Amino acid sequence: MPGLKKDSHHSFQINSAQAQEKDKRSLRSFYKKKIDHLLPSLKAQKQKKITGLLDTLPFWKKATHIAVYQALKDEPCISSSYNLWKNKICFPVIENSALNFYKSRGSWQKNSLSIFEPMTRPEDRVPLDEISVFLIPGRAFDKKGGRLGRGRGFYDKTLSSLDKKQMSSDKEKIPSSSKAETADKKKQALFIGVAFSEQVHNKSLPLSDHDILMDVLVTDCFVLRSLNGKKESYIPAV
Repeated sequence: MPGLKKDSHHSFQINSAQAQEKDKRSLRSFYKKKIDHLLPSLKAQKQKKITGLLDTLPFWKKATHIAVYQALKDEPCISSSYNLWKNKICFPVIENSALNFYKSRGSWQKNSLSIFEPMTRPEDRVPLDEISVFLIPGRAFDKKGGRLGRGRGFYDKTLSSLDKKQMSSDKEKIPSSSKAETADKKKQALFIGVAFSEQVHNKSLPLSDHDILMDVLVTDCFVLRSLNGKKESYIPAV
């Protein structure tokens, strides 16, 4: 009989995982439609508000490298902020089903998913542990730091080890502007979700063990700072 219990538990785990994945697919479809229905003029206004809020965050001056992204049509374009960070920025490149990050020298190519990536050279690669801040798009976010990606798991696979280190240490709190000057240089990187306010899920998103949590969420309506799923501070847009 013990064997039956084990099989029953295993079956329950499989069914639970399948149900969760079904929920994720449904949510991805729902939020994609919401963004697709945004008028271009409204989307441009929202992107301007998002970059305005990003520019006011206290993390950029002390950052060694900042991982940014080339926005797809249904993601907030924040490239106007990149000029402020100059030679600190690097971009994700899909390699072996995960992400590596490279500085750009101005030459770009489309990958198999039609995402623009910088032409890569070994000397332009930035190691993960040298990146202070990751700016991360997604399909949806919740107010506890949860993120729902597009389903391929590139960010989750790449950054889950960093996220677990953050979750296991009380030292990983987001520094306020007054603490930023004395923050430990070995502190793990910040994960900043970037989204339109329409992408914010009012309940907790269904998350797997490997899904990363955001430390900060920036939308056109507010900045939400969170830590391991716990709300820390809420800053509405002016």
